[in-house]
Amino acid sequence: MAPIVVGSLCYQYQASDVIAPFDMIAGGSKQLLEAIRTYSPDVTDLGIKNAPEFVFHHIDLSRDLVDLTAGTIIKPTCTVDDCPELDILLFGGPNPVSFDLNPRYAEIIRRHVAAGPGPVAGMDMMIHWLREKYGEESFRWAALNLDFEPRDNDGVNMVLFRYGADGK
Repeated sequence: MAPIVVGSLCYQYQASDVIAPFDMIAGGSKQLLEAIRTYSPDVTDLGIKNAPEFVFHHIDLSRDLVDLTAGTIIKPTCTVDDCPELDILLFGGPNPVSFDLNPRYAEIIRRHVAAGPGPVAGMDMMIHWLREKYGEESFRWAALNLDFEPRDNDGVNMVLFRYGADGK
């Protein structure tokens, strides 16, 4: 199966809007499940077989470093001119004081579907997509890797049981 190509536009956005959802789905990836298996016998062959592979791109007008919020600096991996075809485009909430959408970004946005009203909503959205598309094991490990408790469509926590009745 071909890797899923995920991208974000690199302008001055709130770092958690993009970084958190990217980390969330990476947590259920084949690469990470294979690494976790070294430490946990709970990762199954079927879970690894069904887990997706991802390629992440950070897209900007140039390859110059971009300042995000909270002192985070990101290095673009490609430009709008050499960006590969994306399966998923996620973009973070911009700085409302100084944001002006560059028309070259608008071209990419028009070619893709993007959603998410905030970082935690984006994490919920991505983890539910991971579950629906790749199964319970990718979903569970992605949530456990970030100690994240996803919510359902009604906003109710879907608490993942981390321990049995005996506390283990």
